[in-house]
Amino acid sequence: MKPEATTTQAPSPSSWTPPFCTILSADTDNLAYRACSLCERALPDLGGPCSLCSRRNPSLPPTKLLYRLLLSIATYDQVLVVVAFDRAARVLLGCPASDFLQFCSAHDGAACTAGQLLEGEMCRFTLKASKKGNAEHLRVVSVEPLRTGFRPVINSLREIYGDVEIYMKEEDSHPLIVFRSEPFDLISTVKIGRAYQSGIMHGASISIEIKSDT
Repeated sequence: MKPEATTTQAPSPSSWTPPFCTILSADTDNLAYRACSLCERALPDLGGPCSLCSRRNPSLPPTKLLYRLLLSIATYDQVLVVVAFDRAARVLLGCPASDFLQFCSAHDGAACTAGQLLEGEMCRFTLKASKKGNAEHLRVVSVEPLRTGFRPVINSLREIYGDVEIYMKEEDSHPLIVFRSEPFDLISTVKIGRAYQSGIMHGASISIEIKSDT
C-alpha cells in the first residue's frame, strides 16, 4: 500500500526524534533503486553504470540495489510521510534490497504482505531534513523498533511463504542435497543428479520438487 500524502507538516530542525511513531502504511511495491556500487549515487533504472566510477574501477560491479522505502507514520500529534534509505530500511526489512526483491519475485504477494506486516509497528525514528533542503519528505536516519520480540519482515515472510536452505555434500559417491524447509522446520536429505549440482550453491534458496523412487 502506498503511503498517503502528508496531512500536517513536520517541524524542521536538524534532527527530530519523537517519543514514538506508529507505521500506518509502507510502499513496498517500489522500495529500491539502482545505485553505483562505489559512490552509491542513484542511477537511472535503464541506464548504464556510473560514468565516473566505472572508469576508475572497471573491475567493480557496476551497480547495486539500495532501499528507498516510503512510510506513512503517526507521531503523537501528526501524520506524515517519511523515507527510509538503505541503512534504516534494513532494520525493518532484515536483508539487502537485492535479496528482498529476489524473494518477492519468487513468491507472489510477498511484497504486499511485507507492507501489511509493517503496519502498526511502533518504532522510535530519528528524522532529519535533506541536506540540500529540497527533498519532499524527511529522512529516517535511525530506527529502533519498540515492540518486544520484533522480527525483521524477511523473517516473517520466510515463515509465511516457506524457504529452503540448501547444503551440498557427498556421501558414498552419491550427490546429496540437505535442506531445511520453513515453516515446517523439516530437515531432509535427498539425492540429486549430477547435472543439477552446478546450478545449486551452498546456502541458496530454491524451489524443489521431490519424487519417490518407488
